[in-house]
Amino acid sequence: MAIHAYPLILRDDYNGFRQILPDLPEDYEKWSYEVERKKAKDRHAYESGGGSFESHDVRVNGGKFVEYCQRIKSSPTISVLYNFVNESPLDHS
Repeated sequence: MAIHAYPLILRDDYNGFRQILPDLPEDYEKWSYEVERKKAKDRHAYESGGGSFESHDVRVNGGKFVEYCQRIKSSPTISVLYNFVNESPLDHS
């Protein structure tokens, strides 16, 4: 079974995250749509191959994400955000 975590950014926190991650879409709804689209694509990839798939939304705290980026010596990117929530799929709030 494939288990994947997906970043959950609360609407109230979104503008703050855009300060950290300028790559985020300007619109919260577009971000939410992109995450759901990625989930569907990942699910399809695993299930079409006969595997099973489980997804979890992981709430992200901007400060903890910045600390993670500093620890791994990486600039904050959307890819790094996905790595962050999948490294230890717990609540990162």
